[in-house]
Amino acid sequence: EDGIIWSQIRPDDLNRAGATEDELEGFIDMLKTVQNVKVAVVFQEQAGGIIKVGFRSKDKNIDVDKIASVFGGGGHKMASGCKIKGSLDAVKIKVLAEIKKNLNKD
Repeated sequence: EDGIIWSQIRPDDLNRAGATEDELEGFIDMLKTVQNVKVAVVFQEQAGGIIKVGFRSKDKNIDVDKIASVFGGGGHKMASGCKIKGSLDAVKIKVLAEIKKNLNKD
């Protein structure tokens, strides 16, 4: 939607798949390969009510470091991340709204 692709991962998802967090490495980059995607996001629920958010930009005009910095994170223009305390649903709403705001600056 709007050039954004996202996925969410809960601890139960990893348990059911018999997977570890280490095996998620590169998952966000696979999302980024989908046609017409400008930004890929992965929301990963962690212990203590923390949501780890990873961002990748496929469009050099979209600086995901700036988006992550709104939530206290950072990284690089094309790849960044942050950790946000809150429920998965509430964090998704805030983060996706911020991304859309940045997409509409064109």
